[in-house]
Amino acid sequence: MHEKLQVPTFDGSMRGDDPKREILIYGGLFMATIFGGTHAIAWVFDFPTNQEQVLWHASTAAIILVPWLGLLLSPLFDIMPGELRKYLLSMPLLLYIPGRLILLILMFTTLRNLPSDAYRVVSWTSLVLHL
Repeated sequence: MHEKLQVPTFDGSMRGDDPKREILIYGGLFMATIFGGTHAIAWVFDFPTNQEQVLWHASTAAIILVPWLGLLLSPLFDIMPGELRKYLLSMPLLLYIPGRLILLILMFTTLRNLPSDAYRVVSWTSLVLHL
């Protein structure tokens, strides 16, 4: 029989003191910040209601700041007792995940109030120079 070659789903080869680990952490935080920043572009857009605008602002701030807050508080996590540590580690997720869900829902619900120019038909052939 031929043995299957597999790559493990979760590679446990990185140790806690590996310098590559820090690069991955900072890279992930940087990417999370860019992802949140794309949602911050809509900070000054018009929203159908004031409540939706406030939800958008709060959720955008959460997905930008929560990863960095977790990094800043990580030295505190190391000195906490086990049960308190588990509770505090779950707190950023309790802010980040609802923030992402709220943004996802708001992206679709704000489509109900588009300006009339959004329904204008564009003649694409006039935009292509060689046609």
